[in-house]
Amino acid sequence: MHTNIYLYFSGNLEQAFEYYRDHLGGEILMLSRYKDIPMPAEHKPQGWDDKVMHGRIKLGDAIIMGSDVKREQERPMQAFDLVANTDTAEEAERVFKALADGGAVSMPLTETFFAVRYGSLKDRFGVPWSVSCEKPMQ
Repeated sequence: MHTNIYLYFSGNLEQAFEYYRDHLGGEILMLSRYKDIPMPAEHKPQGWDDKVMHGRIKLGDAIIMGSDVKREQERPMQAFDLVANTDTAEEAERVFKALADGGAVSMPLTETFFAVRYGSLKDRFGVPWSVSCEKPMQ
């Protein structure tokens, strides 16, 4: 069994996945658009033919899936973080900087009792992240 995350975007999923691809080294695996799905036109969001009905991106060993939804259907992204675990402090700093660009930092990247570097933020797409480079376990 594999457990994946499914995120709902407000019409900017493609931009988010492209940003993650370009700045986090992800690989976009699929972008299925509303215009391509076999569904009666009256059930498709009007004017959203080119928006993403279902997408998948690989980030490291994780698969993140998502969909563009209209505001009235959107469920706010809250009570969770995507966690980017890195192997080095330098990589944590690079990833944190990329995700923080245009976003809002809630905890600056710093050393903690459990991590060489740890910080949290909401990226420019509204996705909550924690970035961590954990200390070796004793």
